[in-house]
Formats: sequence, structure tokens, C-alpha cells
Amino acid sequence: PMASFVRYRIDLHRRVVVREPLGAYEGELPEIHPNRLGQPYRYSWSIGRPTTHALPLLDHIVKVDVTTGEGCHAY
Repeated sequence: PMASFVRYRIDLHRRVVVREPLGAYEGELPEIHPNRLGQPYRYSWSIGRPTTHALPLLDHIVKVDVTTGEGCHAY
């Protein structure tokens, strides 16, 4: 299987880690805008593909809204 978008939330007080899937995309090399490092952010960009894509190629640019899990892509 290809890599998928997930977020891990770490609660240090309760010592709990929660894994949250984000979007119906597979991809690699996710990034956020460099000016948002260490700050809240809403979008992540990556190379990838929709999980419904017939070919196993990472030939899309994927934008995932990390607050809703919704995404969009372009060739």
C-alpha cells in the first residue's frame, strides 16, 4: 500500500496518541508553507494521487485541508 495522509495527536498529560486519517489521498513528501512552521496551519501540499486512481503513479499535486480532511488535486 502507498503512504496515506494521517495526523498524530499526542496528549502528554494523558499519555495518549491518537491517529487520524486525513483525506482520501495517497502520497509522499507532504509540506506546509515555510512561514507556517511552528504555527497553526490549514493546508498541506504533496505529490500523490486519489485513492480511486487506477494507476499506481504519484502524478498529482494534492492539497489536503487538515481541519476537515477534504482535499483537491490537479495533474
